[in-house]
Order: sequence, then structure tokens, then C-alpha cells
Amino acid sequence: MPRRCSKRADKEEKVVKPRFLKARLSEDDHRQMHRIAAERGIKISRLTRTILQAHLKGIPVRLPHPHGITDELVHQLARIGNNLNQLAHQANIGYVAVPMQEIRSCIDAINQKVAQL
Repeated sequence: MPRRCSKRADKEEKVVKPRFLKARLSEDDHRQMHRIAAERGIKISRLTRTILQAHLKGIPVRLPHPHGITDELVHQLARIGNNLNQLAHQANIGYVAVPMQEIRSCIDAINQKVAQL
């Protein structure tokens, strides 16, 4: 019988990491690494490992956003923007009569929400 999916199953499998790497940093670099890790809500070891792996693979570093913005949230914002563009297009061609004051109040409300992120 197939197993049910759970949020725990979606997480990455724990991989044993048997090798240890030690490096020396200046006080400023060390302080900055700890600040970045704290801002992004991850441990310093994960930050270091992520940066090093990205460098070795020659790809940009993908770290959690400092304000908790996820790829899913960006996708949802893009969908909202797409819907707004469709509404604006329909209003511009006269298909839907929307008062300018209502459009501006909607845009202001969206800008306020985005600023809170």
C-alpha cells in the first residue's frame, strides 16, 4: 500500500556529512557571516556550506530571504500582478467601467502590502 505524503516527507532527506572543514576568518568577516545567518534564520554551518557548494558548482547562491519571502510567495505576487494587468487591459478598452479613484485606492493598498514585506 502506498505511503501517504506528509510535510515531513517533502523535506530533504538527511545526508550524512562525514567531512569537516575548518577555516580562519577576520573578526569582521566572522561577524558578518553570523549576521547574515541570523538575518536569514539559518545556522552558520548551513550558510557556509550553501555558499561553498554554490561556488564549487559555479551557480548563484540561493539563500532564504531575510524577510521570509519564499519562491511560492513571489509566484503568488506574480499571479496577482497578472490578474491586475488583465483587469487594467479590460478597463482600458472600455469593457469594464472602473472609476479612477477606485483604481488608485487599489494600487495604494497593494503598494502598502508590498512595503510591509
